[in-house]
Amino acid sequence: MTGRKLKIFFMIEPGPLEVQAHLLMSSLRVHCQDDFVMEGFCRAERIDGLQEETLEYLAQCDVDLTPITNDFVDGYPAGNKLIAAHAVTGADWYLFMDTDMVMVRDAAILPEVDTGQVGLCVDTINGWTSEDAQWQLLFAGANRTPPDEVIDYPHGSSGRVIYNAGLILFPDAGAGVPHFGQVWHDMARKLDAVDALANRRPWLDTISILPALAMNPAWGPKRLDRIWNNTTKFITADQIMIHYHGLRQLKMFGQLEKVDAILRASPSSYEGLWPLAYHYKRDLGVDGDLFRRAMRHGLMTLANPESDVS
Repeated sequence: MTGRKLKIFFMIEPGPLEVQAHLLMSSLRVHCQDDFVMEGFCRAERIDGLQEETLEYLAQCDVDLTPITNDFVDGYPAGNKLIAAHAVTGADWYLFMDTDMVMVRDAAILPEVDTGQVGLCVDTINGWTSEDAQWQLLFAGANRTPPDEVIDYPHGSSGRVIYNAGLILFPDAGAGVPHFGQVWHDMARKLDAVDALANRRPWLDTISILPALAMNPAWGPKRLDRIWNNTTKFITADQIMIHYHGLRQLKMFGQLEKVDAILRASPSSYEGLWPLAYHYKRDLGVDGDLFRRAMRHGLMTLANPESDVS
C-alpha cells in the first residue's frame, strides 16, 4: 500500500476540543508514517468561535477545516462524527479518530489492512446491552442476524463483539459507490428512528458500526490490535494510539512526559501539554473542562500549571 493517500479526519470545536486537537495534530505530525493529509470538521454554527491561534495551528499543520450541520434529533454529539464520516472524500483511505487521542510512537496504519477492509479495534467493554432481543433488532436494520461469537472484555465482562467508534479506518469506494463512512452514517440514521432500540444515546455511533459492516462482507472487518486504540488504563509498552478521554488521564497514567516530548518535536510552540492547556483555560478563557472528559463533567478550577491534577 506504499504511496496510497490516507486522510485522517477528526472533530474540532471551540473549547476543550481545541487543546485535544492541538495534541492530536502534533502527534500525527511527529509519529504517523503513512502518506497522509488531515481534515478537521466543525459544526457550522460554532466555527466562528474557534480561537485565532487554533486556526493558525490548523493552517500550520496543513489541516483543512470543513463546516458540517448536525441534524440529529437532540443534536446528538456523536452525530458529528457520523456526519463527518459521510462527508469525507478525496483520498484512497480514511481514518477517523476521536479528538481525545494521541499517537505516541512511530507507525503506519495502512499496512495493517488489506484492500477493501475496514480496520477497527474491539472495545474494552460492551456498554450497550447483552439482551438478545436488542441485538436481533439491531441487525434487523441490515436484514441480518447477529453473529454468535462471544468474547471476553478487559473490564471483566463477556458478550458479543462491540467495536470502539474512536478509531475507524476505511477505504474509498470509487465514484458513485458509498464508502463505509456513508453507510455507517445512513445506518445510524435508520436505527435512530427505531423507538424499540434501547440505549441509542449515547451508543448509536458505536452500535451502528455492526449492521453497517454487515452490508458488505468485503469490509471484514480487520480487527486491529489494541495498540491502535486503548484507554490509559490498559495501555501497553508498545502502544501506538492512546484514547485518553481526559487530559488528566495522561498524567495519572504516567504519559505526560511522553506527550510533552511530542509537542516539543512538533510544530507546536508549546513546551508541554500543561502550558498549552492552561494557556487556553487561563489566558484565552476557554469554557469547558480541559482536564476530564470534554463534554461530561463540570469545570476544573486549577489555578496554575504547578497545581496537581489527581
